[in-house]
Amino acid sequence: MGVSIDVASEESPVECYICTGSEPRPWRSGCLCTDRYIHEECLKKLLQTRKNLAETPRCPACAAPYSNVEHVVVTRVAFSSRGVWLWIYVLLTVSLGACALNTGLLAYYHTDGPNSKARAILVTSTIFFATVSALGSSFWIAALWRNGAAILRETCLVKKGRFKIVAPLPLAEVELGELASESE
Repeated sequence: MGVSIDVASEESPVECYICTGSEPRPWRSGCLCTDRYIHEECLKKLLQTRKNLAETPRCPACAAPYSNVEHVVVTRVAFSSRGVWLWIYVLLTVSLGACALNTGLLAYYHTDGPNSKARAILVTSTIFFATVSALGSSFWIAALWRNGAAILRETCLVKKGRFKIVAPLPLAEVELGELASESE
């Protein structure tokens, strides 16, 4: 003769499965778990401790996505990446090399005579641009030599996840006595 006792009766307060607190009243978890309740702040902390914020947040127990969490992935350029700065540096040195070539050709084909002041300025500019471009090129080649080609494959785009927790609709709590009186 066994008697079953319902431990989760209607009088017992529901507890947050993270902090085991019952005040303020926790929400029903937005996943497929039917017996889990969680506070909004506890859910925020749980989402912030995740390793990969770019993935859709899922319940650790049932692995279902939370229906009350809106997940937004933002992709941005990460200028803190060494690969990005190396590419910018390469483009700058190549453009300086192009400036040196352009000014050198202009100095070569300048028609005011070999001793003109304009030609001297053009030759000086050519030497300056070529020197800076050569030094810059040697620096990024040295960076490639030290770090290998992996530095060029470093990602310049970073995905960051943001979460917005949507409050669940309040459940209509109707007592059975009220239902019986309405039907009569």
